Amino acid sequence: MKKYKVLIILAVILLFGAGALLMLPDGQTQQEAAPAPSGTVILAATDIHSLDFRFPDEQYSLTREDGVWRCPQEPELPIDPERTWAMEQALGRMTAIRTADIPPEECGLDEPQLTLAIHGAAEWTLAIGDYNPHLDACYVLADGDAAVYLVPSPDLPFLQGLLALAKFDPMPQPSYQQVQTLRVENGQGSFSCVQIADGSRPCYTDEFTWFSESGSPVESVTVYKLIAEATDISLLRLAAFRPEPEELRSMGLTEPDTAISLEVPEGRSLHLSVSAPVAQAGGPDRAYLTWDGTDMVFEVYATAVGSIRSLDEQDLIPGEICLITPAHLTGARASRNGSEEAVDSSLLPSLADALYQMRAERFVDTAPQEEIALELILETDIPGYETMTLTFHPYDESFYQVSFLEEQRQLVGRNALHSLLRLLGMD
Repeated sequence: MKKYKVLIILAVILLFGAGALLMLPDGQTQQEAAPAPSGTVILAATDIHSLDFRFPDEQYSLTREDGVWRCPQEPELPIDPERTWAMEQALGRMTAIRTADIPPEECGLDEPQLTLAIHGAAEWTLAIGDYNPHLDACYVLADGDAAVYLVPSPDLPFLQGLLALAKFDPMPQPSYQQVQTLRVENGQGSFSCVQIADGSRPCYTDEFTWFSESGSPVESVTVYKLIAEATDISLLRLAAFRPEPEELRSMGLTEPDTAISLEVPEGRSLHLSVSAPVAQAGGPDRAYLTWDGTDMVFEVYATAVGSIRSLDEQDLIPGEICLITPAHLTGARASRNGSEEAVDSSLLPSLADALYQMRAERFVDTAPQEEIALELILETDIPGYETMTLTFHPYDESFYQVSFLEEQRQLVGRNALHSLLRLLGMD
């Protein structure tokens, strides 16, 4: 009986052992995935003073003088000390997580993606082969050791090439208050507006601070969003340093898909150029971006400039209909169905409040109909705007189109107008 129990136990062990082998990542045997001895240090380079990188399509060196790393092939490229510190730490104690019982030619080590010569207290060589996605590690041969090791990718911070070691140029970041002129060019057209905050606004109210070049008020919330978006872009990676015109053309930056300028009278203005979205396999679209004053081109997520790219003229139309206040409204006349009457003075504060709170629900590009549902002639004590006419035209069964001063693109709901008529006793 005991003999059968032993056989059953052995069978179970063999079954689960085979199952474990089957459940290893594709392309790996049980021996390949065997852990290396705990804490196996495969490289411990010290006093490093230069490095020679040889990629299949790129070769360069880094040298350290007075604690500063430079690239002789790109002497003007700023090298980020934080990135080189991480590189030195990795080379000073590189630890394998596993050995791999696999021939070098079967894991990319016969033609490495990188061969790194390290010069310091001694000479070391590192060859890095294929990437193993199941373990997020690369196959490595270290300084002539015959063993093939697997080293975690985060411990190889120099695999992305020279540009990945660069220190990014700082992007100008003017604040909302500093920007005086905003300009946008995209697939919908060209738009520009100016901020006037010194009291000389071409408007009946001081609540608008941004205006189009023709003097019409502009939606300040939209302007704020555009400035915030342009000055808060995450730079994913450096794509090019001092690119040639042909490279800029291939990136779509000689004729940018989108451009935005934030102009500051005294300070660092920002002039951004962004390419059209570039599709990525298995990831979100990206775009190329650069700005005046930098020699660098960066990759960013295409959505980083989504509001700028999609901006159209309607986005800049203010939602406010008539920002008149009770303090400035001295009188009013209302006209409906051919009949005109003065608004009782006791209703003026309520009328001003109702108009102040009214907001557009939609915007259109068409001229209003000739038919008028309600016309208000507003009398004020505002210099240059002593008399202003506000007109509501039927648009469709749900909306009325508003005409006020130079603005005719706003639609308000029928309920908004009917509430106004009830206030005036004209419903």
